[in-house]
Amino acid sequence: MISFDKIFFVILFLTLCFKSSSQKVVEPIKLRLADSLDKLKIEYSSITWYGKDKLLLIPQYLEENVIRVVDTAEIGRALNNTNYRITGKPLPINGLDKLKESLGIAGSSCYQGIEAASIMNDTVFLAIETCEDSDYSYFIRGVISEEQVKISPEIVMRLMKPKNTNNLGSNIYNAGFESLAFLPDGRLLTIFEYNRQYADKPTAYTFTTMLDKTSVVPLDMDSLNFRLTDITVIDSFIYGLNFFYKGSKDYAAYIHGNPVKERDLDKHLVKRINQKKTCYCRIVQFQIKGNRLIRTGKEYELFQKCTNMEGMVKFRDGFLVISDNFPPGNVLTELHFYRIN
Repeated sequence: MISFDKIFFVILFLTLCFKSSSQKVVEPIKLRLADSLDKLKIEYSSITWYGKDKLLLIPQYLEENVIRVVDTAEIGRALNNTNYRITGKPLPINGLDKLKESLGIAGSSCYQGIEAASIMNDTVFLAIETCEDSDYSYFIRGVISEEQVKISPEIVMRLMKPKNTNNLGSNIYNAGFESLAFLPDGRLLTIFEYNRQYADKPTAYTFTTMLDKTSVVPLDMDSLNFRLTDITVIDSFIYGLNFFYKGSKDYAAYIHGNPVKERDLDKHLVKRINQKKTCYCRIVQFQIKGNRLIRTGKEYELFQKCTNMEGMVKFRDGFLVISDNFPPGNVLTELHFYRIN
């Protein structure tokens, strides 16, 4: 005789399976960019709000020492008119060269650019990625105005990168802290790029705006497959941009993942991802409970065409997401709006 408990768990299992397999993929609305923003050499790594009506587009390497400021009015116009091309305005960033000199990475390939940004009032906070040989990523700050961003090279905080579990004692290739956002209590939150495949343990950190090492608090977190390339905070929830690239000969180093485990939180993706026949991008919801960053179970799969999704912010009833110009070749920057119902 089949017990009621067994019937209950069978129904629950089937419900969860149906929910995972029937999840609706969110289609993008592509926003057209002017030629000045849509160049192959511009590798955007972050977007963040400045005030209530300005969006900053931040290239990783700042080849022209400028970032771009886009008014929300332009974004609205591009959403309503598919022929309109967003232009934005250039905003110089100064003081970064002095910072690199102070860190001993001026002119060095170990400096691998800006990976994340967040702003509070007139203070901008940035995460700096370094090469595999460096044990640390760096967090810096500066002052932003209508005329420029001025970096304070004397204010630097470093965080040690998690070690590579596949090669004990070594750092993870081409990986750092690619996310940075303010929590409701005014502290900053950052999460390492890898949180299962390679890192020795999933870890997030919070710290104060003083960038004081003594203020750093580590948070344990639920495991997450694939790369975490940005976060944004809405009320008490953290939303993470989570991207899997299927790999190819010219791009294999950046980033196959290890196979998804049958028993982890992403077991519903086993067949899709382990066959490496498709790229995959989603927004995953987190929440802080005590000293742990947990996954709530809510996530949104984003339709995209294997372009490397790097930056995300909340906008209206959805999210703006920007890609860089990878994989190499003829891929241009893409700015998409995903409406979340």
